[in-house]
Amino acid sequence: PEGDVTVVEFFDYACPYCRALAPQIHALLGEDKKLRFVFKEFPILTDASTFASRAALAAAKQGKYTDFHFALMDYHGKLTDKVVMLTAQSVGLDIDRLKSDMGAPEIAAEIADELGRITQEGPMRVAVSVSDGEVTLTGELGTSSMISSVVKIASDVDGVVAVTSRLTVSAALADGE
Repeated sequence: PEGDVTVVEFFDYACPYCRALAPQIHALLGEDKKLRFVFKEFPILTDASTFASRAALAAAKQGKYTDFHFALMDYHGKLTDKVVMLTAQSVGLDIDRLKSDMGAPEIAAEIADELGRITQEGPMRVAVSVSDGEVTLTGELGTSSMISSVVKIASDVDGVVAVTSRLTVSAALADGE
């Protein structure tokens, strides 16, 4: 959706922190129609995480990414390939098409690109805020080039708020906020 505020979340379907945050994100999306939320697949924990991310991106080809995403994030057990496929079925996805689309090179490339972009500099545990052109960094950054990346992101928008945990990187990009 188009919006005047953009939130970007990097997540893993097997991440308990990501799953705990998902209901709040879902509620926020329902409340604020001016919010644009961008989900970035970041499957780093298990093979099932990668399988789930491939399924989610394939679900997008059927117009059901958001339904699938929140249904899978709502699952309260160990993530397995079987759970992923049962979840896909429960949200009405065409399973044969899903399986076919999961093997598409562009899906593998999208996941690889995100993993490469985030992991090339190592882990980042930092809160970043930008207000009136002033960047405030709190926490641990891996390298000076990572700091440069954060500052570049900040220069591309009027306001940035980034929150990280051990397994997720979330950034809210706000126009003039």
